[in-house]
Amino acid sequence: MGPQSTLSSLLRWGTGLGAIIGFGLQASALPAGVPPEPVGSYRLQTGSSCGGFPRLPVQTMKGACLGLVMDVTTKAENSTERLTFPRRIVALPGGDFLVTDMGGWSPKNKGKVFRLVKETKGGQTKYKLRVVFQGLLLPHGLALGPDGFAYVGEMGTLFKFDPKLAKPQRIDVIKGLPTNLTTANVHPLLNFTFGQSAQDKWDLYINVGAPTDRCTTEALSNKACDQADGSPGFAQVRRYAYLGRGAWNQKFEVFARGLRNSMALVSHPSGTLLQAENSRDLKDITQPFEEVNVLKKGKHYGWPYCFNFNGKSTEWPAWDCQSNRYEKPYLLMPPHVAPLDMFYYKGAMFPELRQTLLISWHGYQPTGQRVVSYAVDSSGLPILDGRDIIFKMNTDMGTEDVKGQPLGGLLRSAPYREVISEWFPLAGLRPKGAPVGMAEGEDGALWVVDDKNKTILRMARSSEELVINSDQTDRTKRAEGWVKFIMSSPKQKAAFEEVRNKVFQVSCQQCHSGFVLKESDRGNLKAELEFLFMQPTWLSPGSPETSLLVKRMKGEGGTLIMPPTGAVTPDKLKLVETWLKNLK
Repeated sequence: MGPQSTLSSLLRWGTGLGAIIGFGLQASALPAGVPPEPVGSYRLQTGSSCGGFPRLPVQTMKGACLGLVMDVTTKAENSTERLTFPRRIVALPGGDFLVTDMGGWSPKNKGKVFRLVKETKGGQTKYKLRVVFQGLLLPHGLALGPDGFAYVGEMGTLFKFDPKLAKPQRIDVIKGLPTNLTTANVHPLLNFTFGQSAQDKWDLYINVGAPTDRCTTEALSNKACDQADGSPGFAQVRRYAYLGRGAWNQKFEVFARGLRNSMALVSHPSGTLLQAENSRDLKDITQPFEEVNVLKKGKHYGWPYCFNFNGKSTEWPAWDCQSNRYEKPYLLMPPHVAPLDMFYYKGAMFPELRQTLLISWHGYQPTGQRVVSYAVDSSGLPILDGRDIIFKMNTDMGTEDVKGQPLGGLLRSAPYREVISEWFPLAGLRPKGAPVGMAEGEDGALWVVDDKNKTILRMARSSEELVINSDQTDRTKRAEGWVKFIMSSPKQKAAFEEVRNKVFQVSCQQCHSGFVLKESDRGNLKAELEFLFMQPTWLSPGSPETSLLVKRMKGEGGTLIMPPTGAVTPDKLKLVETWLKNLK
């Protein structure tokens, strides 16, 4: 296999160690013939507007476009703060928006609540960024409540404030939720939704994520997972009853359990409560599938013992996933899409989306980087069709249709529309998309928060077809140059082998199987190097401090620490830093 075909193959299916965000490797001391990597974020469509905002080179459904409202260059008018790690967005009456910004995954990175202030001058609408709260601990969830107050899910506490006030005061609503980050809790974020039916009007449903991926400590002793089945436990959705007049009962009931992480929750007026499950991690890029669950009082949804419809986790051989003990998913979504938000669209701008369920697929694997919609019935349930699951995977040339084959069989499926799609990175043109929160503007425009790229986006109507012209020539040449340089130097080759064997294979490949996905390339140093150098931002030869790989290992710069079980040992980190520093 030649260098070009190897790179193409790895780009088509590899999504591992480095396929995350942005551009700009900013390498120093390039080997001869290696072109520099372009630095930047989105290359805006020259002369092209999307509802009054610069149009982005990102594919949307027909008749729509995606515009850039603000990014990391936007400075708040009342401070030096900027967007760092925005997560959720909600529309306010009058056209303003609120946004939660985590700041980063470390408690040292203080979070904020921003207000996007609408300004219209000369028929042109723009938004200013204003700080409402700062110094928060991992703020994530965000919604408007029955009293018109804005509700914010900060780690450990749900609080509210009056958005109509110029200087609102924080009022704690629910306190005493889990706050432990010291034991490498991999799902600490507070997400929630309000009940909408006559029976649970304005009750609060709050996610308590599982602190681990698959609860392996108990599995080794063949005991039940205390995280899922203990009291009060984790991996659950709690219900706090509404008492009226803006108050909730502080005593909760465990409404549903066996849910690894409920980052997407939505309630329908019919009484349907939906949860989109971020399923466990597996090395297999095709398993497990993510789930849409209909939450019912007192039900257990299988984590960590079961996944898909009847798939059994190998760590839990004694558990029967075929039994009725565990509630089956309502339907399966493609594997590793990482659903982080969902809501029912009701707007006028996109009649084809009206009364559909929109879900953001945040995942970095090739199935993610999308916003999709499901047609629903009168109960808010996606309409099933009983067919095979056919989903799209991003490649360097576009997308490919893949037939899903979930372990445990396929019981139910539902078709979906790709609202925003093909959001894979293109060198010098756009970064990989990472959609999280969504909101519907008063005019029906779809607003989307992209946390990795620190952007607020707006999808609007457009009759202008998007034409994207991009090639990977420079990036391919650059990767080939570095690979040739390393492979031709016994010293450089030996240094990479040591990093590969002592760090990447031990600490990274458990989650990032795409490091080299093709079985024929496993153990092939050249193929692995080609893949690594094709990933944007991860490797800055000669400059480890600017390498995203090192930042992720340290959990710095607003990035999630990797591996999720905690930082790598100092000796491993030093090994990677020394390798990059001497790579010149």
